Amino acid sequence: MREWLSLALQGLEARVAQASNGHELVALLAGWPDVDLVISDIRMPGPSGLEALAIARASGNDVPFLLITGYGATEVLAAASELGAAVLQKPFSRRDLLARVNTLCHARPAAVEPAMRVRASDEHK
Repeated sequence: MREWLSLALQGLEARVAQASNGHELVALLAGWPDVDLVISDIRMPGPSGLEALAIARASGNDVPFLLITGYGATEVLAAASELGAAVLQKPFSRRDLLARVNTLCHARPAAVEPAMRVRASDEHK
């Protein structure tokens, strides 16, 4: 999924950094505070995407999150919404992904820059 996301984002002039698990995602966010968007699978080794989101919010990071899931559990979707994340249900197309990325990046004034930075992470396969 990570590789597909990276390929899908090509052409956006986006810098993409990948994390193979929740620990790497949390470390990347701590070390790169000016990220414009995080794309993360909800289920992954270590902290889940939802837990990484909660850690980011607790540290004051308001970066937009796009959580991807193949599991539509109501509690998880509600928790993501409460923390201000958008959710994209699997399966989805490149067009669906790019529409969400565009919406999230342009909804945040600081994110509108020539070099958009995007994080992509998903469950380790």
